[in-house]
Amino acid sequence: MKQWLLWGFVAFTVVVLVLLVIGIISHEEPDFTDARNSWDHMPLTVSCKGHVPEENKACGTAMTVVRTVNTRLGFKALKLGGPEADINITMRAPTEVGGVSRDQAGGHFELKGTARVYEHCQIWVMNVSGGASDLEALVLHHELGHCLGLAHDDYEASIMYPAQEITPDLEFPPRMSDWDRDALREKYAGR
Repeated sequence: MKQWLLWGFVAFTVVVLVLLVIGIISHEEPDFTDARNSWDHMPLTVSCKGHVPEENKACGTAMTVVRTVNTRLGFKALKLGGPEADINITMRAPTEVGGVSRDQAGGHFELKGTARVYEHCQIWVMNVSGGASDLEALVLHHELGHCLGLAHDDYEASIMYPAQEITPDLEFPPRMSDWDRDALREKYAGR
């Protein structure tokens, strides 16, 4: 009986290792949303407001995410600004923004600019699970990635994975991948 358990454990371990190697080998790094476009200055100014004035307290989550992005990048990409900021964030927006109804809560962004330069980004964070700040932070971090020019990533542990969720134990929350961080540093750190 012990021999069967040992062989079962060995077989299981081999299968897990093979799947892990296949996952690592098959993972392709994403590219920028549009590699030709970028912001022409750094740091970008960020403003935040609640969808209604009573929700302005949700901007504390946004400011925490701004600090996290700057820390992860290793340079000040984002700073607080006024209403004419480069990136405007609306927290706890309804699930219908920009005239388009969305069938699920989460986030949405609109990035505007000219031929090669981004000029403005608007982010809406929809009322996520009654305002669960951890999930709002993940959604906002993801949308800020888009505003900086990052595309979606197929790697589930990346903050740029299309569907964000909190793990029950909060041990492995999605984060900005090393590839995304390095690409943003290369593109923006010297500005």
